[in-house]
Amino acid sequence: MKRALLNISAFILLLFACNKNDTSPAGGEHPPAEEWLLSKLTRIDVESRDTLVAYPVFEENKLAKIMESDVVTRAFEYTGNNIIRINESEAYYDVIYNAEHKISEVRWKSTIYKLTWENENVKSMTTFNVYNEDTTQGSTKNYTYGNKKIALKDNCMWLCSPLSFELLSFNNLVKQETVFAGEVHSRDTYEYKFNEKDLLVEQKVRSEQLINDPSVSNRVITFSYTKK
Repeated sequence: MKRALLNISAFILLLFACNKNDTSPAGGEHPPAEEWLLSKLTRIDVESRDTLVAYPVFEENKLAKIMESDVVTRAFEYTGNNIIRINESEAYYDVIYNAEHKISEVRWKSTIYKLTWENENVKSMTTFNVYNEDTTQGSTKNYTYGNKKIALKDNCMWLCSPLSFELLSFNNLVKQETVFAGEVHSRDTYEYKFNEKDLLVEQKVRSEQLINDPSVSNRVITFSYTKK
């Protein structure tokens, strides 16, 4: 249940903000940009009131693992600055890059997740299920983005939720739809709140199940930061 709560829109792990009050003299050097690390994420499911609190752990300036209380829920392996494997308690994800050094596939057990990109945003993701030598296509998620630009470092948002591929994107997600056999099965819509330094401090998600027992659920995620 806890792993399921580590959702698509739940994790934003490393953001940068520049001080808008530039007091450097004309012709002088600008002060260094402020660097902020996420110190705590709190998620509340509105209907059930279930609450999750997660803490990212950084080692040598890289996200090393995610903790819930004293339990490690996810750990990461790198080659250089690129994540190549995401380890969980019962399985792992292998990460594959294309010629443009963007993530093109993620493989988990018998499922392959293939991504298509449009500029700096993941436009869609299609699942493929592999059984022996047979591969069948599953559902596709289509992503719609807003104009808000969130500066990220080393895909730290995505590393906490490896099936939330929109978190690889440069712009803020506005809507996500899951399509199967030509029908939209579910839809998520998003609202954001930023502080004076342009750091995300709150995200609201409305999830609609449109086929098979239609339902609506809501969740609120808050983010706390420390200055590096």
